[in-house]
Amino acid sequence: MTDQATLWEQNAYPEKKKILTGAEMEKRARKWIHDNFNVWCSMKRVAKHRALYGKRVSIAKLVEDVRDECEVDAIDGEKFKVNNSLRAPLARILITECPEVAPYIDTRMSKTDPILMGGKACINGQHQS
Repeated sequence: MTDQATLWEQNAYPEKKKILTGAEMEKRARKWIHDNFNVWCSMKRVAKHRALYGKRVSIAKLVEDVRDECEVDAIDGEKFKVNNSLRAPLARILITECPEVAPYIDTRMSKTDPILMGGKACINGQHQS
């Protein structure tokens, strides 16, 4: 029975996912922004609009809203995708590029805080000491 379980695990999980460092997450997020710049601009526009009206900003919601708006990515003609592991660094980059959004975005501590937030944790859009 144990041999069957081991065989099943090997087939079900052929490769274990690598745990990314904060620097790797930030690099991937910046590459995603570069590759999906039109989508990123739309996400920033929606975030600024929501903040202007005092509404909560969520990276997950931004992705879904912009996905409805943008049928394809201009670079390769494919629908854009956002890996869940990119959401934290994208939120931090959004805060640095659009500080007016910071009070309206919920964040928790992330491995990317030391890199993107100058070594300080970013909780609920605010730099912590």
